Amino acid sequence: MDRARKRELRALNDKAWDGEKDLFPVGKTLDSSLKKNTAFIKRLRTAITAATLSTFLQEIRTLSLHKYLSEIISACYEGLCRLKSPGEIEAGVEIVSALHQRFGPSEFTEYIAWLLGKGMATPDKSILKALAPEAREKEEKERITRQRALLRVVTELWLVGVVRTLDDVSRPDDATKGAAGKVAELKTRTNKGAGADPFPLEVLKDLLGYDREHANLPLLVIFVKSFSWDILGVKPTGADGRKTVEEDGTTEGNEDTNDEKDESGMSSGSDQPFTEPEMRERFRSVLKKYFDDVKGHITRDQKSIQSQARRNAEAYVKSGEVFEDRQANYEKQVKAQERLVSNAQVIADAIGAEMPDLKDSDDSLGASNGSIGLVKTGDYLRSMGDGAGIWEDEDERRFYENLVDLKGKVPPILLEDGKKKKTDTDEQVGKKIDPAEAAETAKSADSADDQSTAIANRTIGAQVDALLARLPELTNKDVVDQTAIDFLLSQL
Repeated sequence: MDRARKRELRALNDKAWDGEKDLFPVGKTLDSSLKKNTAFIKRLRTAITAATLSTFLQEIRTLSLHKYLSEIISACYEGLCRLKSPGEIEAGVEIVSALHQRFGPSEFTEYIAWLLGKGMATPDKSILKALAPEAREKEEKERITRQRALLRVVTELWLVGVVRTLDDVSRPDDATKGAAGKVAELKTRTNKGAGADPFPLEVLKDLLGYDREHANLPLLVIFVKSFSWDILGVKPTGADGRKTVEEDGTTEGNEDTNDEKDESGMSSGSDQPFTEPEMRERFRSVLKKYFDDVKGHITRDQKSIQSQARRNAEAYVKSGEVFEDRQANYEKQVKAQERLVSNAQVIADAIGAEMPDLKDSDDSLGASNGSIGLVKTGDYLRSMGDGAGIWEDEDERRFYENLVDLKGKVPPILLEDGKKKKTDTDEQVGKKIDPAEAAETAKSADSADDQSTAIANRTIGAQVDALLARLPELTNKDVVDQTAIDFLLSQL
């Protein structure tokens, strides 16, 4: 919907709130046919699209509709919950505006606003806790999907002046039957008067105020991408023109070619935000408070991911593998963190805030742990595919993985020492030894051992000194391998 049309609708809808009549022209004789009126209600519930908009507006002009208002309110709410694309939302806003202008706030708008508020309310925590984990996750996904579109509808209706505040709603008698589904009750106000927060701001406060897990962050991203200019007065980052936000949060650029510019080249009044500076600051304040909490969440999760990555990497170095469940859990955490950071960046751009410095956090954590076995966890994760993996380069990988065959370089007697000792021990089993002879043999052996130990200590010390002196000269793989073999042959 172009901005000029939005402002035109806003002027008409404001007049309807002021009590003016005949804002939406209707025929002199209205059709009260049951078939046509019920058909209108049925299509209102399921078929609001850009293609059917003209038909709906014509029927609002020609059908009586008045005695079916309760059904119309319920069907209209259900139809609005089904909207997804920008074209569908635009058609819904036009239809609701037409009904608002024809029937006025007291007969239509206050009731549809109550249902919209109820649809955007957060669910009762006690009800969610009573559900099984799978059912709770499913319920939350369905709520996010439903509220993603409904938040845009509510905000667009506020921008064109159909809904105002929670002071301006009334609970319908029977329009709620079967319409709202499993959502919480709307917390309506009792003190009518000036100074109340606008409808979408109250909705955001309810969604974000107690969202410690930041499950509603995707909803806020949709809001910011859709209304950063109209409400916050901030042009989308890197945008030459305005952007259309799709259901999944992606954007498509659409330059405003209809907005006139004055002689200085600045946009005319038709391209100005719909909110005053004071109102923009109220929205920005709510977003900033929530964003500060999101930053803490990001930092905590980043530390947890880095700690898990270190444990996985060390396990891989020690055992050569990481359990699949541990790796899958790590990858799930990384993907969730990436989504969280990406969404937070959108909010940061809109309010001019700084993102947490995750790189410094990673460096400090790496520097604080100098233990053996710490490897580059990012490289480890990539090692599951092609490339050197956890090693710095291919030469380092070959150094640790391509082991020397010791059978061709070391005397077999050294490799079979364990078997020989075992055989010698077995031969002694079963022989009868005289106690006196054994005691004499032990004394002579101890004396000989003492003498040989003193000589061996001096010899081993000299060999160790020589080995240590050679360490700075070990500059390539072949020299290292030869030194290791010499060490084995020296039997230190």
